[in-house]
Amino acid sequence: MSSLFPSVRKRICRWIAIYDSQGQRWGSVPRLAAQLALAEIARTGSRNGGVIDPGWGYGRDLRLFRSVFSGLDLSGLDASLPALDCAGLAVPNLRALHTDILKYDHGSEVGRYDIAFSNYFLHLFSDSEATWIMGKMSAIIKPLGRVVASFVSIRERHYGRGVTWAPRCYEVSNGVPRRFRDEEEISKLCRSSGLTIVTLQTFEKVEIVRGQPDVVIGLYLVAKPLA
Repeated sequence: MSSLFPSVRKRICRWIAIYDSQGQRWGSVPRLAAQLALAEIARTGSRNGGVIDPGWGYGRDLRLFRSVFSGLDLSGLDASLPALDCAGLAVPNLRALHTDILKYDHGSEVGRYDIAFSNYFLHLFSDSEATWIMGKMSAIIKPLGRVVASFVSIRERHYGRGVTWAPRCYEVSNGVPRRFRDEEEISKLCRSSGLTIVTLQTFEKVEIVRGQPDVVIGLYLVAKPLA
């Protein structure tokens, strides 16, 4: 896959450095998209089903899922060992997968999960990479499963700031480019990944980052496999 982003290895090293130096940078409060996903887990009857979180970081969203639905079969995937170690301590009975999502061999997991959940992860990838990832998420859920994801919106205050890497892609801070998207671009990602949209809505939330408030405007997606 071609990409105008830094190499995958550089991006992984950058995130390892962030987790090593800043630990639980975004605090312990689950993000709004995770709270919205709880309703989807309940709605689809997945309270005791399988949920996977690619790019789970240090596990604060999976911790919420476990606290509300103790019977969930939770899996988390991340390329950063410091993040995996932190999440393993925070979330009991967790299946941890240490791998780069672009190298994730999902062949043995096709149709395994009820929910594939991705929160503030896909903006770290180019369009071709994000399509590839969402295609894998589509493949590993059951026929009646759901992909639940959040994206950074072009309405977010950081849009257009910092170094330009590609159209709608800016390195705002930390040496990490972010790909901002709108509803039409997310719709295109879904179509290219074999998904159809159930819900796509804008949300706004104040999060605490390193002790400081940060207003986040994102897009929350629920999608299902094409019939």
